[in-house]
Amino acid sequence: MNRPAALFAFLFACASAVADDILPPQERISGKEISGLFDKARPDWRKGVVEILGAGGSSVALGLVVDSDRRLVATKASEVKADKLRARVPGGGMESLTRMGEDRRHDIALLRLSGSNRVDAVTWSPETPDMGVWVASATGEAVRGVRLGVVSAARREIERNGGVLGVILGRDMPKGAGVLVSEVMKDGGAAAAGIKPGDIISAIEGTPVATGVELRKLVSDKDVGDVIDVMITRGDDGLVKKVTLGHRGIIFAMFNRNQAMSGETSKVKAGFPDVFQHATLVPAKAMGGPVFDLEGRVAGMNIARVNRSENFAIPAETVRKVVEVLANPRAD
Repeated sequence: MNRPAALFAFLFACASAVADDILPPQERISGKEISGLFDKARPDWRKGVVEILGAGGSSVALGLVVDSDRRLVATKASEVKADKLRARVPGGGMESLTRMGEDRRHDIALLRLSGSNRVDAVTWSPETPDMGVWVASATGEAVRGVRLGVVSAARREIERNGGVLGVILGRDMPKGAGVLVSEVMKDGGAAAAGIKPGDIISAIEGTPVATGVELRKLVSDKDVGDVIDVMITRGDDGLVKKVTLGHRGIIFAMFNRNQAMSGETSKVKAGFPDVFQHATLVPAKAMGGPVFDLEGRVAGMNIARVNRSENFAIPAETVRKVVEVLANPRAD
């Protein structure tokens, strides 16, 4: 067992007896004593990590420098949709970013830094940490740059969630006339398109719907961000509304107690072909940043803050494969 791992094992073996005397409760996860132990096992977390700024200069994500010569940065695609992106590089300088490509399945975007500040690529771990292993995640916070956590589930696929209209359905109408809209969620695509409670949805993309089951199936087959035609009946009028499908986890978060208590979470939280799960207190704006192993190497890229106790990270091996494809597209 290496020295950092031995230190952790000793610390937590003794925790039940001395925790109250040594560490107050608020310091037991990310306090200076525990974080200090991890500092001995890793290089500066800022090396190879950039902070990505969106409209108005607000931080939206972190990014990994994956190629220092070509100045390429990988990050979480769904959080960096703004036209004009900038990055704060490790030395504090600011540079603009150009989008090179995107892998929608993994939600990874490849960007290029435009300036001349020195940037170093991250050091990758050769293996994915096993369940129960300690890891650390960069937070993007100036004072407490990393938080410690533990791998809580092994590598697996996270099934996709289709888009949603942003309505609560009422009863099926007689004679297959459609489905009543009982409520319209204020942040959903249906509200933005002008659909109202009392409207009757009769068709999706030209396909008639007679039941709520049929309607949900047609909509869930579409992706978040897709724009679909929704035919409604309002009084004696038939109308077609163009609805941009939204994220289920955001629009219906108010109905999920755990989600409501979690604070800000990622817009895209599902549909990943390959992730490992860890329990670490990191903010949503830290997605795209690194998950370190105990040797200070990057074992994965944080891709989704799911709720207060779940985060998904794409293993380093998979990130590198995606980046290779995006950086070297084949000519048609």
